[in-house]
Amino acid sequence: MNTPQLVHFADVEVMVDTPMEVGLTPHGRRRMIRILGGRAVGDGWTATVLPGGADYQRIVGETRAELEAHYLMETDGGQRLYVHNSAIRHAAPEVT
Repeated sequence: MNTPQLVHFADVEVMVDTPMEVGLTPHGRRRMIRILGGRAVGDGWTATVLPGGADYQRIVGETRAELEAHYLMETDGGQRLYVHNSAIRHAAPEVT
């Protein structure tokens, strides 16, 4: 089996709002963070991160969070990209 190769897509800087705590649920503590805007720079292209998306987080332990973000980017050429990121974050308890 071939080892998958990672390819750099873009550097993305996103401005976010203050986290909104939903609270404790049977599946972990939930919070939502609105995306206010930002900028992306890829190989030969740039884009604006449009306001209106959000990062949804599920805190499942003192040091672990499951993240899912949905947002739009618009390239400087006018094309719109729908972005859906899923991640697992491990950090110190005071950061999580």
